Amino acid sequence: MGSSAGGAGVLRVEDNFVGPLEAREVHLVGTAGTMLSLRNHDGLAAGASVHLDAQDPDVIDVAMEASLSGLATLTPSSIDFGSALSDDARVVRVTSGAVEVDTTIPGDLGVTFLFRDDVVVQRPDAASPIPTLTIEAGAELAFDGTSLQIGSTAGLDDEGGNLVAVGTEAAPIRLRSASETPAAGDWQGVILVATATELEVTELAHVVIEDAGRDLGGGVLHCETTPTPLLGAIRLRGNGFEDYEGPRLSRIDIVRSAGDGVAFACSSSSCLLTDYAAALTGSEIAGVLVRSRGCP
Repeated sequence: MGSSAGGAGVLRVEDNFVGPLEAREVHLVGTAGTMLSLRNHDGLAAGASVHLDAQDPDVIDVAMEASLSGLATLTPSSIDFGSALSDDARVVRVTSGAVEVDTTIPGDLGVTFLFRDDVVVQRPDAASPIPTLTIEAGAELAFDGTSLQIGSTAGLDDEGGNLVAVGTEAAPIRLRSASETPAAGDWQGVILVATATELEVTELAHVVIEDAGRDLGGGVLHCETTPTPLLGAIRLRGNGFEDYEGPRLSRIDIVRSAGDGVAFACSSSSCLLTDYAAALTGSEIAGVLVRSRGCP
């Protein structure tokens, strides 16, 4: 590994490098055959910057690692991936998926946020505030077989969480597979426990969800003999004891779901009351756009 100081608080590396952020300004310069990976889990200090300058598109790997809590410190002026890389190679690997406090994923960095663990938005106990995960317009999230889960799937209303993912027509939010050869069912999709979220807060709009709907096995308890699998790019559940309203969904585009577009759990005592028929568009969906799973 070759490195040199380019000035006070500046680190310049011109060979393979895997390391933590120790300088105020870091320049990682990669040519063909090298690997650039910066571990920076706690975010950047005010005024600090990272430059991952891959000068050759054949650099083996260029990535920055950060925790969810550290993402808020990243800005367009603080992170630079250079000009040689394609958009798909500009990746920030997120090392933790637990969201227990308000957290924001920025949408203006021009990078993909890669999640190898489930993202679970859920307060740790009933005495804590309900956390909100905000995904800004233009953000792109890639999931390696994992899910984006809001609230406790155990049906506990006091283990709630919120999701605000509001894109725009010009800058939609994209949730996709991390596979280099994406296909329907690569990742689980958005799992939302409607009775464990604040309906006046949670909202998804101008969101594209691609290649979700992975079968988790098992099924939904309902009034029929055999449980019905809950398969969909978006899966809505209640607490199992009462009918429930769903969150605000609008202009959601489902692409290549291995199940339905929106699948919602329905039983003799608990079923979705919200009609989402006008909220979604879809293509190459194995099921239908909106389907109840359980009792008719």
